[in-house]
Amino acid sequence: MLSQLRATQAAEIVVSSTVDPLEEVALLEIGAGEAVVLQPRALVGLICKRGQRPVIRSHWRLGTLHAWLTLQLRYLAFEGPATLVLHGRRGVRLEQAAGGRTISQDATLGFSAGASYATVRAEPFLPYLRGRQALLHDRFAGDAAWYLYEEVPRNAGPDRQKNNPLEVLLDAGLKAFGI
Repeated sequence: MLSQLRATQAAEIVVSSTVDPLEEVALLEIGAGEAVVLQPRALVGLICKRGQRPVIRSHWRLGTLHAWLTLQLRYLAFEGPATLVLHGRRGVRLEQAAGGRTISQDATLGFSAGASYATVRAEPFLPYLRGRQALLHDRFAGDAAWYLYEEVPRNAGPDRQKNNPLEVLLDAGLKAFGI
């Protein structure tokens, strides 16, 4: 669903949200030989030089219980060199995972290919029952690893809660296929 633009000379392109005033855009440069695993919903665009297209791999995790429990069946892996244009509510943050960190699964946008990644249940359980936080969190660790997240999770706040059962099912189905 991305449009391809080609420029023969330097050009300026403006990327911004026309729907959500809290959406912010960030650039992530991936060097040659580096790789990043990304949630497809975070990608707005990709910038590369002619003849240096990045390798994009789609990874399906249909055979793991973890993938089915979290409905994260598909990931995209980008191998540089390239610049990724990403978006997130209230900004996109990049942090080192050296000491280990746990964040809301709804906020996770991506992580370096060398990161140790796991899913853990939220503590305490009561905020989940009240609809104030997600049930599962992502845990990242690794000495040279990093992860990306949006400052405010996409489903945060009472205005983002879905009450229509069909909307909830559609959202879960799209998440499972990485859309």
